[in-house]
Amino acid sequence: MADPIATNSTSAEIRARIKILPARQPYPYQRLAVKVAQLRALGMTYRQIADTLHISENTAMRAHQYHQRSLSARPPPGSPPRASQNKARD
Repeated sequence: MADPIATNSTSAEIRARIKILPARQPYPYQRLAVKVAQLRALGMTYRQIADTLHISENTAMRAHQYHQRSLSARPPPGSPPRASQNKARD
């Protein structure tokens, strides 16, 4: 008679429960940043933008600030890479 422990110890199946969490969605002001920046460039106030997009004035301000920060973090088109990027490539 075969040993039941020996036959079970070679099994490759393991029961496990894995919880897959949803990816974090961007905040509303992040999704609206480009649109708010376009409307600001047209001369609209934060209040006018908020009324147009059905958001709060605070969200309109945060979206514009987020857009400005994202632009300042990127190098201008056609500019050479920074020295810190060159060291990483070596």
